[in-house]
This record gives sequence, structure tokens and C-alpha cells, in this order.
Amino acid sequence: MALSKSMSIGRFIFLMGILFLILVSICFSLLSVSLSGQFRSSGRLMDYTGAWNDIFVAMMGIGTSLDLMVVGDADGDDLASYEAASDSLSAAVERFLASYATDDESANVMRRLQSFNEYQQSLIEESDAPISFYLDRRYVDVGIERHTEEVLALYRSQMDTVLAQYADDMEHITRRILLSFLAVGAITAVISAVYLWFGMTIRNTIGRAVANLDAISQGTWDVPNLQGGRFEEFRRLFVGINRLKHRLAAYFRQLQDRAELERSLLDEKLKNETASRMLISAEMDMLRSQVNPHFLFNSLSQIGLAVLVDDTDQVLDMVECTGRILRYSLYNKERLVPLADEISIVRTYMRLHQMSNADDISFSICYDDGASAEETDGCLIVPMCIQPVVENSIKHGYDRSRGHLSIKVVIGRKDSMVVVDILDDGAGMADPEGVLRSASKGIGLNNIRRRLELQYGRDDLLEVDSVPGGYTLVELRFPQEVE
Repeated sequence: MALSKSMSIGRFIFLMGILFLILVSICFSLLSVSLSGQFRSSGRLMDYTGAWNDIFVAMMGIGTSLDLMVVGDADGDDLASYEAASDSLSAAVERFLASYATDDESANVMRRLQSFNEYQQSLIEESDAPISFYLDRRYVDVGIERHTEEVLALYRSQMDTVLAQYADDMEHITRRILLSFLAVGAITAVISAVYLWFGMTIRNTIGRAVANLDAISQGTWDVPNLQGGRFEEFRRLFVGINRLKHRLAAYFRQLQDRAELERSLLDEKLKNETASRMLISAEMDMLRSQVNPHFLFNSLSQIGLAVLVDDTDQVLDMVECTGRILRYSLYNKERLVPLADEISIVRTYMRLHQMSNADDISFSICYDDGASAEETDGCLIVPMCIQPVVENSIKHGYDRSRGHLSIKVVIGRKDSMVVVDILDDGAGMADPEGVLRSASKGIGLNNIRRRLELQYGRDDLLEVDSVPGGYTLVELRFPQEVE
């Protein structure tokens, strides 16, 4: 059976079901006709046999009732039995003549039997003496015996023909029944084979689709496209899977291209960041290199003055302080330092300054109300930020006409940062913002501002406030980082 590739599964199942019902209906119709023919043939045989049986029973009934009848002693029941038997014989003969006397011989035999029955009935009814009844009864017995033999001979010949016809009918009916069962079996086998083919087709088709989807799920895009499909649903399924495969392949190729592009951009970004960090590191090194010579020049000048006065102990003490400050500056180029280390260096610097100068300068370090040494000493800050500010306070704030300078370092906490304020009551500045932006007033503040900006990426971590002849306040802010 040729199937269209565009036939749907539902339509195929519907057509197969209709065909199956039609074939089964035809087979069962043939079987029903055969069985009904068998029943009809059996019924005709039984009716035919019954007709003959009625004749024989009626004839025997006549003989039996005559044996019971004696003229003068017969009662009403015996006479009634005789009349009923005679009437039954008449009715049986008439039925046979009407239904089964198909040839002249059987019709003649039955008519003679009917005539004899009518004659013997009138003869018996007219017998009124024992002698006449006896003679009439003998006549009837002989006639019944002779007609019984004639009817029996006819019955035998007729039954042979009827039985032969019945056997022939049964053979044809049995053959038709067998053919009907064979047809039903053949149809069942064909339908089963069709549905087995249908099941295998579905199984193979779904297996191909599943194998293709498994390959796609593993990222194998070079699997062949699904082709064929005997039914419309499978054809659409194959088209959808092929389309999905191509779209997924294109999508993943785009992802790969995008990933390659992003990887290239990331590599380029890393290179740029590396270069930027290198530039920042170089600038930080340059800024640190500016701090060290500046401090070293001032320290050597002070040590030279101490040598002139020939104070050996003081010179050694100053050299030791200077070396300590230089080691601290040189060994902490690449990392942040705890606030406590920076404060210690500031104290060392003040000691160095006080040993070489007789200026009236007071110095103190204190903690704000919201902070303590335990909370802030471990915070990490950029090294060499507080000492240069203190040095600038001494250099630019001390006024000999006033004769005194007070420097106070206040450590506190603000938001998420450690705040260090360096306050002096020196000469002050008329334009603190200009001094902060300019490098002409020494290296200190501009250098510190730039290092803080490079380290933390912010330009708001150093502020200067000053009043000429009043005070100068430098505030340093360090985002909190605990060692």
C-alpha cells in the first residue's frame, strides 16, 4: 500500500480502522449468512421429518384407537381418540401435499392415503353391529398396513434424496464458514502486519530524532540533517530539529566569536591596566624619590651644624634618627604601612629637629573622642605622608618674630576613613588652595596629594585650611584598611 508522505498519523490510523471494520464486517456477514443457511437447512430437514412423523403417528393412532373400540362397549373417549387420529392424518396429509409433494409419485401416494382415510372414517362411523364393525375394522387394518408400507417406501426414497441434499448443503455451508474464518485470520494478520510496520516506523523515526537531538545537546553540529519521514508530523518534526540545529550552531558560533572578542578585549584591557599600573608605579617612585632627597638635604644640613659645634653624641644620635627615617622610607616603597609606624617616624623626625634647633616648638599627638590608639594604630596608610606635612609646618609656619610654634597631630575616625589633622598656629597662608595646586612652595603637599590620588583613585583625601597669622590645618583622609 503506497502511502503519501504528507499523510498524517491520525488520518492513517483512521483509514486503517475504517478498512479493518469494513473487512471484518464483510467476513462476519459471510459467516452470519453461512450460519443462518445452516440453521435454515437444519430447520427444513427437521420440518420435513416432522411432517412424515405426523403422518406415521396419525396412522398408528388410528390403528390403536380401533383396537380399543368394540361396538356396543365403546365409550366416548375411544371414539374421540379415533376421530382425532383420523383428523390428524387428514391434516398431516394436507400439510405434506401443500409443502412437500414436489413430484407426482409422492402426490399420488398422499392423495390415495387421504382418500383411504376419508373412506375408512365414514365406514367405521356407519358400522352399527359387531359383525360389520369387525369386518370393517379388518378392512381398515389391512388398508392402513398397505398404505403404511407404501408411505414408508416413499419416506425412505424421499429421505435419501433430502439427506443427500442436506449433506451437500452442509458441505457448502461448512466450506463457506471455513473460508470466512480464514478470511478473518488473513485480515487480522494483514492488519497486524500493517500496525507492526506502523509501530516500527514510529520507533525508527523517533530513534533518529532522539539520536540527532543527543548529538546536538553535546555540541556536535556536523550531524546530517534529518530527511524523509513517512508522515506529516514527522516531516514537520524533522524540519523543526534541523532548523533548531542550524540556529543553535549559529548562536554558539556567535557566542564563541563574542568570547574570542571579549577575550581579546580583556587581554588588551589587562595590557592597558598593566601599563597604567606601571606608569602609576613609576610616578609613585618618582614622587617618593622627591621626598627622600628633600628630607636628606635638610637632615645633612642639621648634622653638619652639629659637627661644627663638636657634639659627638648629638651627631651620632642625629645620624641614627636620619638612618631610621631613610630606612623606613626606602623599605616601604611598595606597600602601605600601619598608622603606628608613621606616627613613630613623625616622633623620630621631631626628635631629630629638636636636637639641631633651639626653636620654641611644641609638638603633640592626640586622639579624637571617637577614636583610640587601639582602633587606629593598625590602620594602613600611605607612608611618608604625615612627616612631610609636619616638616612643612615647621619650615613655613615658624615665625621668629612670634618666637613660638605649636604643632598638634589629631587622629580620628570619620565614616569609613581614618582622619589625621595636622594643625599649627604659625604664620598661615593667604591662598591655601593655590599652595596645594602649586609645586613652588616645596614638594610636600602637592607630592602627598598626588600619591594619595594614585593610591586610592580619589582626589578629595587632602584638604588645607589656613588663616594668615592665625593657623594652618592640613587634613589627611585614609580609607580604612586594617593590617
